[in-house]
Amino acid sequence: MVWTRKHAIAALGFYVLALAVRSYGIMAPAPQTDEITWRDRSKKIVAVAKRKDFAHLTSHLGHPGAAPALTMALGQVAGGRFNNLFKLNPGDAWYVDDLSSARIANSVFSSLIAPVVYLVAGGVLGVEAAVLSAMLAATDVHQIAYARIAHLDASLAVWVFCCLAAYFQAVQHASIRWKIIAGVLWGFSVSAKASAIALIFVFIVFKFLRLLIHPRCDDSGERSLVSWSDIWALIAGNAVLALTFTKLWPHKSDYLLRLGVVSSFADHVYRSGTFLQQHYLFALGLIVSTLLVSCAVRIVRRGTREECWKKTVLSHLSQAAALSAVLSAALLLVPAVLETLVRFWLRVAGFRTLDHKAHGQVWAPPEFGYIGIILSRPSSLLLLAFFAGVCWIGFSLLRVRREKKDRDVLSFILLMMTVIVVWPAVLSTSAKQAFRYVLPILAPLTIVAVWGLVSIGHGLSTRLRRGCLFLDVRPGSGKAAVLICMIAYQACLLWQIYPDYALYFNSLSGGLKGDIARGGHPWFAGFNEAVSFLHHAAADSGVRKDIATIADKNTVETAYRRQFVHDAKLLNFYFAPTPESADFIFYVPAMAKMTGHKCCREEGALRRVFSYEVDDVPLTEIYQIMPQFFEEPYFRAVLNSPRETGNLVWARNVLLDEPQEESNRKKLLAVFPKRDKAKYVFFYERVHLTGGVTEWRLFAALPKDFDPGSLPSETDVLVWEVGKKCTKTIKLQELEPGRLRPAYLSCSFSEDSSPEVRASWLGRVPVLLSGFDVRHAGQP
Repeated sequence: MVWTRKHAIAALGFYVLALAVRSYGIMAPAPQTDEITWRDRSKKIVAVAKRKDFAHLTSHLGHPGAAPALTMALGQVAGGRFNNLFKLNPGDAWYVDDLSSARIANSVFSSLIAPVVYLVAGGVLGVEAAVLSAMLAATDVHQIAYARIAHLDASLAVWVFCCLAAYFQAVQHASIRWKIIAGVLWGFSVSAKASAIALIFVFIVFKFLRLLIHPRCDDSGERSLVSWSDIWALIAGNAVLALTFTKLWPHKSDYLLRLGVVSSFADHVYRSGTFLQQHYLFALGLIVSTLLVSCAVRIVRRGTREECWKKTVLSHLSQAAALSAVLSAALLLVPAVLETLVRFWLRVAGFRTLDHKAHGQVWAPPEFGYIGIILSRPSSLLLLAFFAGVCWIGFSLLRVRREKKDRDVLSFILLMMTVIVVWPAVLSTSAKQAFRYVLPILAPLTIVAVWGLVSIGHGLSTRLRRGCLFLDVRPGSGKAAVLICMIAYQACLLWQIYPDYALYFNSLSGGLKGDIARGGHPWFAGFNEAVSFLHHAAADSGVRKDIATIADKNTVETAYRRQFVHDAKLLNFYFAPTPESADFIFYVPAMAKMTGHKCCREEGALRRVFSYEVDDVPLTEIYQIMPQFFEEPYFRAVLNSPRETGNLVWARNVLLDEPQEESNRKKLLAVFPKRDKAKYVFFYERVHLTGGVTEWRLFAALPKDFDPGSLPSETDVLVWEVGKKCTKTIKLQELEPGRLRPAYLSCSFSEDSSPEVRASWLGRVPVLLSGFDVRHAGQP
C-alpha cells in the first residue's frame, strides 16, 4: 500500500480525535494515588536538569519509568512557561499546575497510538481495517483513562506497539535497519517499564509461528528464531535504557547497596572492565584487532559462492568479531554500567516472586488472573469482535491455498495474537497483577477484533453480492453504516462513563458490581465532589472541621488544595485509627477493604451525609459524627492515639495476672523515666457528646515491679484533660502496681460539644495506660 497525502491527513485527524477525547477536562479530576508520586518524580527531574547535573537526571526513579517521567517533566517545563507567559497564578482559571502539566504531556504522547495504529494496520490490512482500528484505539475507554493521568502505562503502550510494528517490518524484509529501530524502541519500552522484557518472548514465539505458515521457497524474510540482528537490537535497547536511566551509571549502585542484588558474574564484569582500563593499550589493540578481523572476514565472505556452508561460518565469525569489539569497548569505557545492567536484569527476573503490597496489606492476585481481567475490561462489542477475529484466524490457518499477501496478513495478526497471549502469561508469573500492566495489549486486541469484523464482513458481502446479482437486485454499501454505528456506540459509551473512564467493565462480566463481587478494588472517584461538600459544610458552620480519612490522606488533601487554592484551611485531614474523634469521616469502601478497616455503617453516632456512586455502587462516602447520650460507659482505647512519647508493651510483662481486670487487653501504652520525655502520652481523642453531666474514668497502673522508693504519695504523675476547662492531676497514691485502676473525673457541658481528651505525663513515675470511658450522669 502506497501512502499519500490523504493518508497523512487521515492519520493527523485520528491523532486530533485521540487527543481531544483524552484532554477534555483533563485538569479537573482529583489525583489518583500514584499520580502524586510521578508528579513529584518528574518535578525532581526538572530540578536536577536546572542544576545541570545530567549524570543523575533520572537516578531517583525506581523501576525505572524514565521515558514517561522525562515526557512529563517536559510537560511541567512547558506548563511553567505558559503560566509565566500569561502571568497566571495558582487559582486563576487557566493556571496549569505541575500535575495538570504532567497529565497533558502524557495525553499528548499517548495519543500517538491512534495514528500509529492507522499507519501500521493500513500498510498490512488495508484502509478499511486501518480506519476502524484507529477510531477504536482513539476512543478506547481504558486507553483514554490511563492517558489522562500522570503515570507510565499509556506511554508504555505506545512504545510497545511501535516496537511491534518495527520488528514485524524487520522480520518480513530481513532488514537490519528495522531490527535496530525495533531494538531502540524496545529500549524505550523497558525504560518506561521493565515488564517490556516480555517482548523478547513475544518475538521468539512469533518467529516460530511465522515459520509454520511461510514456506521457504517464497519467503524473503528472516528464517531463524534468534539471529545476529536480534543480538544487535538487544544491545541497542540496553544502550537506550542506560542513556535514559542514569541509576545504571554508578558503581555500587542502588541494586547492590539497597536492593542487595548479589551476582558474581556482575562482579566479574566490573573487574574485567577495570582490568582493561588499567591496560588500555591492550584493550585498544583488542578492539582494533577484532574490528579488523570482522572486516577481513566480510571481504572473504563476499567472494564465497552462494549457499555455501563456508559463507555461513564466515558470516557468524564476522558478527562474533564485531560483537567482541563492541563489548570490549563498552567494558573499557563504562564497566560500571555493564555491571549494573546485569544486576538490573537479575532484579527484573526476581519480580516473578514479588507480592503486591499496598497500604500495609498484601493483595492476592485477582480471581481468574489476567484472563478474568482481560475478559472484563474491553467493551462487549470489542470483545465479541475479538472472538470473531480469533475464529477467523483458525479458519485462515485451515485454508490449504494461501497467497503470499494472505500469509503476510496472517503473520501480522499472529504477532498481535502472540502479544495478547504471551504478555499476560509472562506477567502472570508474579502475584502482583493489575489491569494497567496489560494495557499494551489493547491496541493489538483492537486490531485482531477489527480484522475479524472486516474479514467476516467481506465474506458476507461477497455472498450477498452474488445473491443480489442472481435476483437482479443492486446492493448498497453497508461500510459507512457500520462505521457510523461503531462511532455512535463508542460516543455513547464515553458519554455514559465520563469522567470515570477506568470504572468501565463490560456487561458480559457483570459491570462494576461484578468486579467488586470478584474481589476487585475500584478506581478512586468522587474525591472532588466529596471535598467540595465538606468545604461548604465547614464554611456554613464557620468552624474548621477535622476529617478522618479512610482513604489515601495525601490524595484527598491534594484534591482539596487543588480545588480550593485560596481557601484551603477550613478542613484538616488526617488518617485516624479512631475516626470517631473527627467531625466527618471521608470513607472510601475500596480503601477500607484494602486495609481491613471496619468503619463505616449508618448507625448510632454515624450518619451518611454524602455518597458518590457509579452504577449504584458507592465509591466515596462522607459520614458525620453525631453527638451521643451515653447511658452505659463508652470505652475508647488509647493504644493507637496520637502521642508525643511512650511505646506499647505486652500487658503480661507489666501487670499482675488478674483476668477480670482490664489487664486482659493484649497491649498497654507505657512511659518510663529516662527513656521517655515528659510530654503528651496521648491526645486528640475527641468524644462527641450531648449536653449534660458526664463521668469519666481513665484506666492507669504502675508496673508490677515498681518501687516508689522515697517518692511521696502526693507526687504528680499525669495531668488529665477533658476539654479546656475540665482537668485533673492524677497522683501516685491513686495508682497501684500491677493493676489497672480507674481515676475519676466529672465534667458538665451545657450544650452539645466535642471535647478533646488527653493526658500529659510529668516524667517522674512510670505509667501504664489502657484507655478511658465516659457516661452521662444527668442534665447540666
